[in-house]
Amino acid sequence: MATPSPRLDTFLRFNIHQAKQLAYIDVWAGAAWAVARLLFLFPGRDRLAANAALVLAPLAVSLWGVTCPRTYTRVRALPAMLCRAGTVWFPARRSILQPLLLRPGVEHAAPGVLAALRLLLWASGSVPVLVASLLYPLPLCMMLPLQLGLVGGVWQRGHDICATPTAAHARLRGWAAAGAAAVHPVTWMLGVPHPAVPLPVDPCTALVHLSQVLLAGLLPAFIVAFLECRRFNGWASAVVATSYLPAPLVMSFYSGLHSFCMACVSSWRGGVIALDCVAACWLVICFLQRAAAVGG
Repeated sequence: MATPSPRLDTFLRFNIHQAKQLAYIDVWAGAAWAVARLLFLFPGRDRLAANAALVLAPLAVSLWGVTCPRTYTRVRALPAMLCRAGTVWFPARRSILQPLLLRPGVEHAAPGVLAALRLLLWASGSVPVLVASLLYPLPLCMMLPLQLGLVGGVWQRGHDICATPTAAHARLRGWAAAGAAAVHPVTWMLGVPHPAVPLPVDPCTALVHLSQVLLAGLLPAFIVAFLECRRFNGWASAVVATSYLPAPLVMSFYSGLHSFCMACVSSWRGGVIALDCVAACWLVICFLQRAAAVGG
């Protein structure tokens, strides 16, 4: 039987260690999510079966992790991916947009700034995907492609949200334009002259997409990378004491990633990196909108 390469051996050993730690998070997270949804987020009785499934599924995962921890640890990535994907593809379109649909007799009403922001972040999928990503963490190598798929799954919601009567209210449209103008100067961080930076075709949709990319995509990826580096450092220190030496390439990768994460959360470099990230995402979204408008 051929022995695995040192790099692959280090990777497999660390991920087995990591899976055991993450399994404990799944158990507590599933129970907490089920209780929170049952007490605070459980919608009306019109979709009782669907909402019951959203409560029972994480409870079933938690019970599996408690009763058969060894079996669950080996395959925990699959239920974790399914629970995270359920936050995007399971809810019906109308249930997502329901809070943004004005009721008869209040067509001229509009929510306040904080209420509008809360509705936007929830309906856009940014907050649910972020919460699910933290409740059911995955190794970085598996998390990145999944996160890209989750952001793609909620991308169309930007157009749906901005087409609702609430989003079409003149005051909310003014807030969206003001928000786009506030984000727009951030592109100076990339050294791009202001006249060369495109304005979004639809400020409302552009801001929804920006929240999805930052909150549902980049923020959970950064948090997972930071925590995985800390877990790797602790594991490497322990196995070195047992005379097992991790592969130098894997050690240097996690060391460099940890240095980058620490630079992002400390000193002035963190602010510069954050602004550059927002600017790059804003540029991409604006150009995509331009391309879609020209192509359509």
